[in-house]
Amino acid sequence: MELRRIALVNWHMMPRADLELAGDAAILGQNRSGKSTIIDLIQAVMAGGSSRLYRFNRSAGEGGGRSDRTLGGYCLGQLNEDTFLRNQARTHVALVFEDADGGRKPVSVGLSIEAARGQQTEVVGHFVAEGVAVDTSMMLDAGEGTLRPTAWPAVRRRLEQACTGAGGQLLTPDDARTFIREYMRALFTGRRASDPDRFVRTFVAALSFTDIPSVEQFVHRYLLEPKPIDIAELRDSIGRYREIQKTISDLNRRLEALRAIQVQIEEFDRLLAEELACRAIERTALLVEGVGGLLANLTEQRTKVRELEEAQDELKRVEDEIEREKETLASVQRQLAATGAQGQRTMVEQEIKGWERDHASVMGRLQVRHLGAARAMQLLELRDRLGVINPGELFRALERIEEASRGLAPPNWPRDPAAMDALLETVAGAAADRVPKATERRDDAIVWTSRLEAEQAADREQLANARKGQITLNSATTKLMDALRREGMAPRTLCEVADVVDERWRNALESLLIRDREAIIVEPEHASRATEILRYGRDAYPGCRVVNTRKLQSRSAVPQAGTLASMIRSEDQLATAFVVFRIGNVSLAEDQEELLSGGRAVMADGAYYDGLITEMRRPDGLKIGRAAAPLMEATLGERIASRAENLNAHAERKRFFEDVIRRLEDCSRPVGDADRLDALALALGDLADKRADAHRRLDRISAQVDPELLDSERRSQTLLASLTIDRDELIDARGSLRTKVAEIRGRLEAGEQSVGSYLCLAVRRRQFRGSVTSAAHLRSLRERYAKHPARTPARIAADMAKVAIDALQGHRALDHDIRAALGRYAIDFPDPLEGYAEVPIIGTAKPWVVEGIATLEGNELIRYREHADEAANRVSRLFKTTFIHELNSRFGQLHSDMEKLSSALRTRPLHGETYRLIELVKPEFDDLYHLAKASETDESVLDALFGRAEPRDERHGRALRQIEQLLSDDSFDFTVFQDYRSYFSYDLRMRDEKAGRTYSFDKRRGVASGAERQVPFYVVIGAALASAYHGTRQATTPGATGMGLAVFDEAFSKMDGPNQRTLLDFYRAIGLQVVIAAPTEKRAVVYENLDCIIDVFRSGDLSLAESIRIKGHAREEMRAANPQHATDEELAKRLGLEAKAAE
Repeated sequence: MELRRIALVNWHMMPRADLELAGDAAILGQNRSGKSTIIDLIQAVMAGGSSRLYRFNRSAGEGGGRSDRTLGGYCLGQLNEDTFLRNQARTHVALVFEDADGGRKPVSVGLSIEAARGQQTEVVGHFVAEGVAVDTSMMLDAGEGTLRPTAWPAVRRRLEQACTGAGGQLLTPDDARTFIREYMRALFTGRRASDPDRFVRTFVAALSFTDIPSVEQFVHRYLLEPKPIDIAELRDSIGRYREIQKTISDLNRRLEALRAIQVQIEEFDRLLAEELACRAIERTALLVEGVGGLLANLTEQRTKVRELEEAQDELKRVEDEIEREKETLASVQRQLAATGAQGQRTMVEQEIKGWERDHASVMGRLQVRHLGAARAMQLLELRDRLGVINPGELFRALERIEEASRGLAPPNWPRDPAAMDALLETVAGAAADRVPKATERRDDAIVWTSRLEAEQAADREQLANARKGQITLNSATTKLMDALRREGMAPRTLCEVADVVDERWRNALESLLIRDREAIIVEPEHASRATEILRYGRDAYPGCRVVNTRKLQSRSAVPQAGTLASMIRSEDQLATAFVVFRIGNVSLAEDQEELLSGGRAVMADGAYYDGLITEMRRPDGLKIGRAAAPLMEATLGERIASRAENLNAHAERKRFFEDVIRRLEDCSRPVGDADRLDALALALGDLADKRADAHRRLDRISAQVDPELLDSERRSQTLLASLTIDRDELIDARGSLRTKVAEIRGRLEAGEQSVGSYLCLAVRRRQFRGSVTSAAHLRSLRERYAKHPARTPARIAADMAKVAIDALQGHRALDHDIRAALGRYAIDFPDPLEGYAEVPIIGTAKPWVVEGIATLEGNELIRYREHADEAANRVSRLFKTTFIHELNSRFGQLHSDMEKLSSALRTRPLHGETYRLIELVKPEFDDLYHLAKASETDESVLDALFGRAEPRDERHGRALRQIEQLLSDDSFDFTVFQDYRSYFSYDLRMRDEKAGRTYSFDKRRGVASGAERQVPFYVVIGAALASAYHGTRQATTPGATGMGLAVFDEAFSKMDGPNQRTLLDFYRAIGLQVVIAAPTEKRAVVYENLDCIIDVFRSGDLSLAESIRIKGHAREEMRAANPQHATDEELAKRLGLEAKAAE
């Protein structure tokens, strides 16, 4: 079927034309004559008038952009932007195809179009008329001496009548795609109807020639039909399978989380049992110790009571003997008194006692001075810690005192009293100067101690709240919120209503929001009143913040992905909007390059970049969300321990400087004249002389008395003194025994902490019974008690207490960890344990975890795994039937089409080259391709999907893994696997038959000449069009071929005549009718090679055209006259004749 007529009414500058043509044709004309107008008419009809498909007025060598010409512009005769030949138009255009051999009825295809300036152009009619060769007479009405375009309904009636009369049918589709499909059925070989869009794209690509971007892209667009595999059912099954797998993954995550919590709870239970066992053993040992202590006290009490009774009896005997000896001494003294010397002796003895008392007093004052000096010298041992008070002068004086006092003590100290007084005076002055500095250091330690004690108390309060799952707010914030509640508001802080989505970013959130964490949020209608309360109570609410929620009403509450705000989640829309307002423009940065690449950004380690400056941010505690309290416990514990160390250090520093101040004050205290060392030394010497003189006088008096009386008196006094000593010793012993008995009685009657008391035993017995509940329990503890290496109950109790404390600390820490894990579980999963921050671990949390694990393992996971197996079976079955089988079918068709197309290409050499299209399996699809091909003969290769059997080899295993990833991975794009064309790479191979070398077009095109780049394009585009029109049948049954219209604008511009003719012969061989548009100067080439010419010329604003048939004899004469076709001998002969003629 050939294009034989182009009929048009009101098309650009042509009011009416019936252009006849036959065979290969050329449309010739000067620039702007209107030849492209006819080309665009053909294009408009073939595209069904769809602007989505045609590309008007594109000639060879131009870019691929869309033209400024429009369908409406052609209908209205638009000459430039503002000039139109018609303000409104009714346009009819048609193409008439006839069988050159007369074996088939003609077919006319065309459009009826209505257009008006300023309005939308509308294609009001599409028609495919079988049996009718349409001309313009069917599209015009005569009236008032002129011809007017007929309305579409009338044209349609005429066409219906004509088709009926010719025994054909008229088709009038409503849309361009259906129109194209219908004329394809009517005109293509075998009435084949491939993809309309693909055919028109190929047709327009030929008309509006551009270089091929790549062979692969061209094959995809123009040669092979897309025909994606319909995998709707498979995709649904894959989606179901992926949903089940995701559910299983979520359940497994929940199961892993619960198992991790279960491990913690089991360890918690073990430590709790260990603590209880150790406490029971400890209390058993304490009971044993209490019983032993009580028995020891009772035994000792009996012993001491007996010793007291014996001491009292002995004391009575000694006292009786003393009375008898006193009577004897009194008798001797009466006899001595009768001699008259006794009075003198008594006076001298009293005088001696007086001197001895004075000596002791002076000696005591000297001891005080020596002790003060010794205490001052002890400061030398603290020289390393006293450097802060600059003690240089003080230490130098003390060193001299130490040197002068070495090896001496009162009364021999000092050797030189005057020199020592001078040194001590120097020390006193230096000490007085150092007291203010030492006092300053002590006061500083007191301030730090007070501050740390206050901070420690606050930390302990926070820790207590954290253990209850509560966040400690600033007292002023709490006070302001109470005031707002009294006003009928519902205040809440950001940290109370928000949760952290990803704990990795918690420190960044806490440090950037910092004070905003306690920002108070109220409803928008209360924002003004809340601000007013804050302003008027500013002294009562220091540091408090109230959010202006009215401003947030118009703000977005949806954070952008990749920002810090997206790491906070809240059910409170105002809170979310506030977070977006504050940190919605802070990007998340995974590394330093991302941190510094733009505006505000933050890293997980707290590195914050404000667009110019980078700083490290650290939070002063954790406050945001339910997980903050458990997470703060460890931090608070460490902070309390650290503060305790600092507190002890400052308390010890305070005590140290208080002692130093006392020593310095003692050193600097003024000394009276009587206590000066030289005065004390003089007084001691004088008293010694007086005492010696008194003793000499006593000896002279004693020489005047009877020696026997003196001996009797001396013996009596000696015995009385001995008895007195015995009595005093017995009195002391009696007192000691009474004290001891009282002490023992006190120990027996002491409090519960005193081992050996009745109360201690009673308390320990009660504690023992509280810990050891039965004889069987006691027997279970006995072995461990007996094996303890310690031998004393006290040691055993102490060791067990330490182990119990360790266990207690361990399960307390686990308590916090378990609740933190339960908090994270509550954030991540939909079925949290209610009240997880307060419920008992063993009584509530443990059964809940065990039940959750049992439910997941025993019911949900099994059910979902069964569903997954069913879904996998269905996916596997559908994969075989709707994907692999269809894929193999398309592979087979592709190989067949490519081979037949390559066979057609190989038969027509151009430029001495033959062409061949090849397809190669891409490496990334190689495994899947071979698996699909293998399944054609052995479907069991797919049985190993989802682990149902072992892979046969490494390639088989890779292909199975690729399929399983394809089916189960949400991120895996399945669409590329639906298109069978994507499995291959394509190349156009060009073989130089003379040289025997083969080239790749894609590798050659970058360095090829214009003709070398054009020829492969025309070869491939011709093959593509032939494939669209005829499939592969045109090579074997040329007489039965349908239409094969190939239109080219400014075609073959870079090829010489022989190559043009060769290419045209190639097109004829593959069943194509060529219509080209060319300038007038190409007329000679056209006469040589084509069958028909349409000459287009312009007169003013009117374009005219006429058709000329070129007969075979004219073509032969034109070729004969063309020197390009002559041999060298013919050229030489022709040149010789011309030379003779010139002579």
